[in-house]
Amino acid sequence: MRVEILCTGDEILTGKTVNTNYSHIARRLSDVGLDVHWGTTVGDDRATLLAAFRQAGERADAVIVNGGLGPTVDDLSQEIAAEACGVKLVLSEHWMERMTQSYARRGRVMPANNKKQAMLPEGAEFIDNPIGTACGFAVTIGKARFLFTPGVPREMRRMLDEQVIPRLLKLGGITGVTKLKRFHSFGIGETFTSGAIASRLAPLLGADAVFRRGVIAAGVAADALRAESGTSHALVVLMQLDDGPDRPDFGATITVQIADAGGTVQRVARLVGGRDWVRIGAAELGLDCLRRHLLGLPVDERIDFERR
Repeated sequence: MRVEILCTGDEILTGKTVNTNYSHIARRLSDVGLDVHWGTTVGDDRATLLAAFRQAGERADAVIVNGGLGPTVDDLSQEIAAEACGVKLVLSEHWMERMTQSYARRGRVMPANNKKQAMLPEGAEFIDNPIGTACGFAVTIGKARFLFTPGVPREMRRMLDEQVIPRLLKLGGITGVTKLKRFHSFGIGETFTSGAIASRLAPLLGADAVFRRGVIAAGVAADALRAESGTSHALVVLMQLDDGPDRPDFGATITVQIADAGGTVQRVARLVGGRDWVRIGAAELGLDCLRRHLLGLPVDERIDFERR
């Protein structure tokens, strides 16, 4: 079965927003053995969007449309889908009631323009969104089945796993799938910056005159590294990672050691954030400590992204 992913939105088309939704959808489809043959990005333009729907309907068997289901005037997916199908938009009383109750539970009155989110192409198949106000739906355009999902990542991801992928598997007559499971491993005491500090220094003009060696190893002491490499200064960044998966409040204890002819100074700091943020922060912290030490400044002054 040939699948196309069609993402909408001027912010995506212009690059102002990084399209992480596409990569997530493509990875999840690959995990269950579904092949993505085309990936299309279209801005919030009626004529262009209609042409993209019709083109996808001619070449694909299934199309996942992401975005354009919001309450504002530039959210066009329902309207253009109805035009492509040759039907009118009709009010889903069920979804209107769902949205009204959702706002009421939060002690709020639903804005009038949210009614737009309950307008679906006549005859569309309802696809539930259990955690948002954007109603998903499915229609047939040309020879392809189109499944519409919201652009909000957490809403899209849940709908994709619980409703979109099962529909695609059924559509393709796939009764069994091969699933890919990824295992991510990491050490407790590794340097973890993965060469980020060396990659910052090595490309600089004149770096070959002052930068001798970069080492990725666990438990290296700065004085030992300085003696082994024969340098005037040695910088070591060590990391003690928190247990558990990557998450926004993931953290690590960072130990920075700088050795020179006068001895070794050490800085211990606490960084919190996603795993990539912690890695970048550790590299920046190490370089900043080295800068301060070379200027004769104390290395333990607190930085913005440090937590104590």
